[in-house]
Amino acid sequence: VIISSILFMLVHHPNQYALAICLSLFFGFIYYKTNNIILPILLHLIANNFSTFIQFLQYKFDTVTIYLPYVIIILLIVSISICLKKQVLKRI
Repeated sequence: VIISSILFMLVHHPNQYALAICLSLFFGFIYYKTNNIILPILLHLIANNFSTFIQFLQYKFDTVTIYLPYVIIILLIVSISICLKKQVLKRI
């Protein structure tokens, strides 16, 4: 997971390294816990679409702060983590 996360980070722009490594570690963790590659792929798709949407809002309205995407992605990660934890606890 760590090696794939580093590779994932390296294919992104240097300005995105911090977010890319965090997301890739999270995606790797999701894959490890679920043994399902579709969920990390969908989360990556959602993150990319959300990022594009925020960039559009910044361009169009110039009112969205630069930190908003990061805050929302962190909230998304926390929400998914809580859902996965509940799912794992149901199996016990």
